[in-house]
Amino acid sequence: MARSSSGATPFSERDIKFCEVIATLTAKALRNAHRFELVERTNGDRMAQERRAELERIALIAFLRRLLERYANSEDHLWAETLLPRASDEELDRLTTVAMQVIAEEAKD
Repeated sequence: MARSSSGATPFSERDIKFCEVIATLTAKALRNAHRFELVERTNGDRMAQERRAELERIALIAFLRRLLERYANSEDHLWAETLLPRASDEELDRLTTVAMQVIAEEAKD
């Protein structure tokens, strides 16, 4: 193989192999850097989604708490629950317990 300028010594097979190795390593490094950036971007998106979901849960719980507090302070609730049959009352207690267990489990993740 000859160099482009006249009178220069041609590249040896060893020089060519060295350049090929450097080119291959550079290509792999660039490919890995691209993959790393993609993973970082994906993780950032996932973390943002998780944060949004957490804020939505907090807002929902705050809303429900305030709604229940205001209802509990009204006159209507004092007699309303007495209209429920005993079986409905027990079922509501059971469902509340199950819901609280599910919320506690979800909070662990």
